[in-house]
Amino acid sequence: GHCLRDQTIQACGINVNAALDLFGATSLATIMEMVANDYGVTLLPEMSLAKEASDPRIQLFAMAEPGPRREVGVVWRETSPYGALYERMADVLIAEETRAQLPASLSAAPKETTRG
Repeated sequence: GHCLRDQTIQACGINVNAALDLFGATSLATIMEMVANDYGVTLLPEMSLAKEASDPRIQLFAMAEPGPRREVGVVWRETSPYGALYERMADVLIAEETRAQLPASLSAAPKETTRG
């Protein structure tokens, strides 16, 4: 599974011992090829859709709102010489989060929810 595997398993309440290890892959590209060949389904980070889900054999479905979310934090030592840089990074993250919360009509990147 890709980096979302553990979070998906936990969120869906899946028993890890229940035949999950019949097929496995470590790269998102390999997982998407497995999906394209009808070997299963997967969750994708929205930022990967343009690259990883361009195959016409793959159907995309958006999750119902509010949908899954992850919280990202920026933490550093008070004595770090990069404190100003880290604060700027946090400002960028906050700006992206704010943009993501805008109505779709105002967002810079349109969301594709289905293909097929």
